[in-house]
Amino acid sequence: MAKYVSNAFSPAMLSQLPATVKFEEVSEAEFCEQIRGVPDENNSMGHLATVQVVNTLCGTAFSMNRKEIRLNSGDELYHVQITFRPPEGKVYDLNELMQLYKEGKIKFLRVQVLS
Repeated sequence: MAKYVSNAFSPAMLSQLPATVKFEEVSEAEFCEQIRGVPDENNSMGHLATVQVVNTLCGTAFSMNRKEIRLNSGDELYHVQITFRPPEGKVYDLNELMQLYKEGKIKFLRVQVLS
Protein backbone atom coordinates (compact mmCIF):
# COMPACT_ATOMS: atom_id res chain seq x y z
CA MET A 1 0.00 0.00 0.00
CA ALA A 2 1.28 3.44 -0.94
CA LYS A 3 0.02 6.85 0.20
CA TYR A 4 -0.30 9.87 -2.05
CA VAL A 5 -1.40 13.49 -1.66
CA SER A 6 -3.09 15.48 -4.43
CA ASN A 7 -5.45 18.34 -5.21
CA ALA A 8 -7.23 16.32 -7.89
CA PHE A 9 -8.70 12.90 -8.51
CA SER A 10 -9.59 11.31 -11.81
CA PRO A 11 -10.39 7.74 -12.84
CA ALA A 12 -7.37 8.11 -15.14
CA MET A 13 -5.27 7.81 -11.96
CA LEU A 14 -6.39 4.20 -11.51
CA SER A 15 -3.89 1.65 -12.79
CA GLN A 16 -6.63 -0.78 -13.79
CA LEU A 17 -10.36 -0.92 -14.40
CA PRO A 18 -12.80 -2.01 -13.21
CA ALA A 19 -11.98 -0.66 -9.77
CA THR A 20 -13.79 -0.05 -6.52
CA VAL A 21 -12.92 3.27 -4.91
CA LYS A 22 -14.09 4.59 -1.54
CA PHE A 23 -14.23 8.32 -0.75
CA GLU A 24 -14.59 9.63 2.78
CA GLU A 25 -14.17 13.02 4.34
CA VAL A 26 -11.49 13.20 7.03
CA SER A 27 -10.69 15.90 9.54
CA GLU A 28 -7.86 18.34 9.01
CA ALA A 29 -5.99 16.65 11.88
CA GLU A 30 -6.28 13.18 10.32
CA PHE A 31 -5.39 14.49 6.87
CA CYS A 32 -2.25 16.16 8.26
CA GLU A 33 -1.28 13.13 10.32
CA GLN A 34 -1.60 10.81 7.32
CA ILE A 35 0.33 12.96 4.84
CA ARG A 36 3.29 13.74 7.11
CA GLY A 37 4.95 10.49 6.03
CA VAL A 38 4.17 10.83 2.33
CA PRO A 39 7.36 11.28 0.30
CA ASP A 40 7.41 14.26 -2.07
CA GLU A 41 7.58 11.88 -5.06
CA ASN A 42 4.05 10.72 -4.06
CA ASN A 43 2.78 14.30 -4.12
CA SER A 44 0.86 15.47 -7.16
CA MET A 45 -0.40 18.84 -5.89
CA GLY A 46 -0.18 20.94 -9.01
CA HIS A 47 -1.14 24.39 -7.74
CA LEU A 48 1.26 26.49 -5.69
CA ALA A 49 -1.35 28.00 -3.35
CA THR A 50 -2.77 24.55 -2.55
CA VAL A 51 0.71 23.33 -1.62
CA GLN A 52 1.19 26.44 0.53
CA VAL A 53 -2.12 25.87 2.34
CA VAL A 54 -1.28 22.22 3.03
CA ASN A 55 2.22 23.11 4.22
CA THR A 56 0.82 25.88 6.44
CA LEU A 57 -1.89 23.73 8.01
CA CYS A 58 0.11 20.52 8.32
CA GLY A 59 3.65 21.70 8.94
CA THR A 60 4.89 19.85 5.85
CA ALA A 61 7.36 20.88 3.16
CA PHE A 62 5.79 19.65 -0.07
CA SER A 63 6.66 21.33 -3.36
CA MET A 64 4.38 21.96 -6.32
CA ASN A 65 4.45 18.83 -8.46
CA ARG A 66 2.20 18.35 -11.48
CA LYS A 67 3.24 14.73 -11.90
CA GLU A 68 0.96 11.94 -13.02
CA ILE A 69 0.31 9.19 -10.50
CA ARG A 70 -1.15 5.69 -10.83
CA LEU A 71 -3.10 4.18 -7.97
CA ASN A 72 -3.14 0.43 -7.36
CA SER A 73 -5.42 -1.71 -5.22
CA GLY A 74 -4.70 -0.93 -1.56
CA ASP A 75 -3.35 2.58 -2.22
CA GLU A 76 -4.67 5.68 -0.46
CA LEU A 77 -4.82 9.19 -1.86
CA TYR A 78 -5.29 12.14 0.48
CA HIS A 79 -7.12 14.76 -1.50
CA VAL A 80 -7.59 18.50 -0.89
CA GLN A 81 -10.85 19.59 -2.49
CA ILE A 82 -12.52 22.93 -3.09
CA THR A 83 -16.22 22.27 -2.57
CA PHE A 84 -17.46 24.32 -5.53
CA ARG A 85 -16.54 24.84 -9.15
CA PRO A 86 -14.35 27.94 -9.52
CA PRO A 87 -14.83 30.31 -12.46
CA GLU A 88 -13.03 29.21 -15.61
CA GLY A 89 -9.33 30.04 -15.49
CA LYS A 90 -9.40 31.15 -11.84
CA VAL A 91 -6.11 30.52 -10.04
CA TYR A 92 -6.35 31.20 -6.32
CA ASP A 93 -3.50 32.66 -4.30
CA LEU A 94 -2.61 31.63 -0.75
CA ASN A 95 -4.73 34.33 0.91
CA GLU A 96 -7.79 33.46 -1.17
CA LEU A 97 -7.45 29.73 -0.43
CA MET A 98 -6.95 30.37 3.29
CA GLN A 99 -10.15 32.44 3.25
CA LEU A 100 -12.01 29.62 1.50
CA TYR A 101 -10.65 27.22 4.12
CA LYS A 102 -11.89 29.48 6.94
CA GLU A 103 -15.32 29.58 5.24
CA GLY A 104 -15.46 25.77 5.17
CA LYS A 105 -15.16 25.60 1.38
CA ILE A 106 -12.15 23.26 1.41
CA LYS A 107 -12.51 19.62 2.44
CA PHE A 108 -10.06 16.84 3.02
CA LEU A 109 -10.79 13.39 1.61
CA ARG A 110 -9.29 9.92 1.85
CA VAL A 111 -9.61 8.03 -1.42
CA GLN A 112 -9.04 4.30 -1.00
CA VAL A 113 -8.61 1.96 -3.96
CA LEU A 114 -10.27 -1.21 -2.71
CA SER A 115 -9.93 -3.33 -5.85
